[in-house]
Amino acid sequence: MFWLALGSGLLLLAAFGARRWPPDWIAAAALVIFFAASAWSLTVYSPYRASVAVLGGSLAALGLTWATSQPKRPSVRLAALLAGIAAASFALFGPAQGLF
Repeated sequence: MFWLALGSGLLLLAAFGARRWPPDWIAAAALVIFFAASAWSLTVYSPYRASVAVLGGSLAALGLTWATSQPKRPSVRLAALLAGIAAASFALFGPAQGLF
């Protein structure tokens, strides 16, 4: 569950780190992947555990976004997007599915 919380936190950091409208492709991709990973986590884990992990990741992203005062650079947000994809993929397809 730690990996799901970490992945959702990094994806939300990548999505809301820019503060621009309309959102760029990094924010759009991060939000789509966040919602897909959240929906898929309900099939892998119990709904209670998945909601706790996603809520924990959301709070962590809120704290990180506040602490770093909005990382506006696309390279930082792209790194957060890629790390979030890796962490969420490991949480959904890794130990729970017996792949690792």
